[in-house]
Amino acid sequence: MVRVTVLDPPGAAAAPGERTPRWTGRESCALVERGTQLERLHQAVTALLFGRSGTVLVTGPRGSGVSTLLREMVTHGRELGLAAATARCSPAERGLRYGVVSQFAAGLTAAGFPVRADASGLPGLCAEFVGLASTHPLLLAVDDPHWADEDSRAWLAAMTSRVRQAPILLVTGAPAGTAGERGGIHVELRPLSTRGVGELVTSRYRGPVAPTFIERAAAASKGSPAVLHQVLDRFSVGRLHPSPEHLPRLERYAHDVESALLAGLPPDVLALLRAVAVAAGHLDSELVLRLADGSESTLDALVRLGLVVRDPRPRVADPAVASAALAALDVAERARLAGRAAALANRAALPARTKAELLLAAPPVGEPWAPEALSVVAAAHRAAGRHADAAALLRRALREPCSADVQARLLVELAGVEAAVDVAAAARRLQRVVLSSSEVAPDTVLVAADRLLLHTDPATAHRVIATAVARSGEPDDALTALGTLAESHCGGEQALPVPTLPALPEEPAGVARTAVAWRLVTAGRDRTRARDLARSAVCGGRDGLFGARLHACRALLYCDDLAEGGAALDELAADARRAGVPAVAALALGERCWHDLRAGNAARAEEHLEQVLAELPRSRAWPRALEGAVHLARGRTAEAESALRAEPPDEAERGFGWACLLFVRGMLAVEVADPHTALRHFAEAGRVLTTLRWTNPALLPWQILTAAAQHATGDREAAAASVRRAVRLARRWGGPVVLAQTSLWAARASEGDGTPALTGEDNRIAALVAAGRSNAEIANLLGLRRRTVESRLTGVYRALGLAGREQLARLVNGTRED
Repeated sequence: MVRVTVLDPPGAAAAPGERTPRWTGRESCALVERGTQLERLHQAVTALLFGRSGTVLVTGPRGSGVSTLLREMVTHGRELGLAAATARCSPAERGLRYGVVSQFAAGLTAAGFPVRADASGLPGLCAEFVGLASTHPLLLAVDDPHWADEDSRAWLAAMTSRVRQAPILLVTGAPAGTAGERGGIHVELRPLSTRGVGELVTSRYRGPVAPTFIERAAAASKGSPAVLHQVLDRFSVGRLHPSPEHLPRLERYAHDVESALLAGLPPDVLALLRAVAVAAGHLDSELVLRLADGSESTLDALVRLGLVVRDPRPRVADPAVASAALAALDVAERARLAGRAAALANRAALPARTKAELLLAAPPVGEPWAPEALSVVAAAHRAAGRHADAAALLRRALREPCSADVQARLLVELAGVEAAVDVAAAARRLQRVVLSSSEVAPDTVLVAADRLLLHTDPATAHRVIATAVARSGEPDDALTALGTLAESHCGGEQALPVPTLPALPEEPAGVARTAVAWRLVTAGRDRTRARDLARSAVCGGRDGLFGARLHACRALLYCDDLAEGGAALDELAADARRAGVPAVAALALGERCWHDLRAGNAARAEEHLEQVLAELPRSRAWPRALEGAVHLARGRTAEAESALRAEPPDEAERGFGWACLLFVRGMLAVEVADPHTALRHFAEAGRVLTTLRWTNPALLPWQILTAAAQHATGDREAAAASVRRAVRLARRWGGPVVLAQTSLWAARASEGDGTPALTGEDNRIAALVAAGRSNAEIANLLGLRRRTVESRLTGVYRALGLAGREQLARLVNGTRED
């Protein structure tokens, strides 16, 4: 009888219940971590010796040692004097009738137990083996029966039903997941643990083995003793020691072994495995079989082998196996297979996501459904914030042959995604669409022009849109209005010639209302008309033109319609997120942040700032200005100073964002009592706005703050002139906020104190009081407690030397007189 010796792995204690057998006189390292399983098989063989029949099923992943255990069991049975034989099925013998029976008969005859394999019919063959078992207990072990021919499978089923007629032990080795006979013994093998891999490796080498090598060996072999043995065989041939410098070879050899195992599969089986790999779990069994022109029985065999699982659609069980199966295919052949899979998915009316995933690996299919499916899935990815995935789908969609209009729509969608990471690339795509306006649907051109307002410098946007308008030959008020908005952000001479834009109609409609409203706001004229136009534009502006909507919201806010303008910005940000255009949402929230500060609500401004900085790069002037202003409003002077450090931008960015940054720098200088620095920054901000011809003090009250700084430096004459200009401009615009702000700063300057005595929130409360709002209304508008408003007002009256609300109102209204 064969003896079993239990040894612990070197340097480690055995886990409870875990024993490692070594069979005397044999290559025992193949049986690491198989002690419990061997004991159960030994007990079954011993029971057969005493006349007890039964069935045993040994299962495990490929390469886990199922075949080794079956061989050891048969050898052990022969040593005990049993009639024992083994049969191994293979794909090559699927067409050989009774191949399993023939192998058993040959093995038994060679062992001295002659049996005929030519008995007529199934009953005769069964009787032949049962007859042998009646005189000598019979042990039959069959490996991989899923590859057996149909007659052999029928014979095995018949013999299973006859095991009680004589002492017969029928042992089957099969892939993991195979179900055994009810009442039989089931022995399950699992991949080796890292400890087991270490024992196997160290058993073949003298001296210590680096733990790193053992860990990587466990990962590369996936705990398969068969793979690990073949890898170590190659190490032995090359006289390589298992050390860290040979880790790349270890992984390469493991991959080679996996590929070699698959190369041994029949062509039809390998073709089906590749089809399953390409389908990647997206197609059901019927479609996969159509893709490979395969059979259900072949698919069942792959499942039994453990190469494929159904859950419920077939997929390759291990990504490494899928990679190895496809490795022999050239790139073009693999792509064609993916294209056929996508076409099958389309004919089966599968979801767009399924078609898109398959199309990513396929060449252009030249069908209209392809770009549509890719675009639909890209939109879902954009809405979920997965911009890289969306961009990959849209780039793949652009490889499909399609109409100029479809291509333009895809370019606009891709630009919306790219704007978050590569603004220059996004702008180039948008320019291409706008300048192809004669071949593209007008709505697509409008959206492209609108996005161009947001994603490139104003001069470029103005030139491209004006060129498109000139080429169209027909008046297009909407496109002209977008060009006018871009032009309003340009100052001075253009570097390149630009066609003149047509005049907008006297009674504008659609986007033209936004352009006229914004022109009035920047010029500081006719606030009532500007507000009416902006309000009507906001109400009718949910047409995907985010740039135009942003300007309409800004116009409302500068008209002091803070509640409606703020709500419109929130709605715009939500729509932009749903459309997967995060940069637009960030710009909308940036405006919200700026006007929260203008309203004195620094806490809410900081909440919006966090979302802005998550999308817009801090390197740009506008986000830096917002960050610095919020820090300043929250009393964090050092943080504000850090945020406001920036190199002068190039000419393309010397617009309103840069003016805001200069203005906030001036406010910081006022905060630290440095009026000379404040004056320099306010003057430069004013120069930028003057170049743009933006004279409305509601945009940035640089004029009155310049006056205060001049007063603080002792230049009273210049301060007085600046106050008069600021008062005149504020009176012309007539907004309550700018009127109050101008009045309060002018009052402080006239008292000989150029430093601010009031916070932004104080100024806002004072402006609302001057506009006739009650304390309860002010508290509701600013999200404050009524007692807080009353306390703040008391401080305002004390700071300005006023007796109460009436004097404050007269102070503000006094700006209406020179």
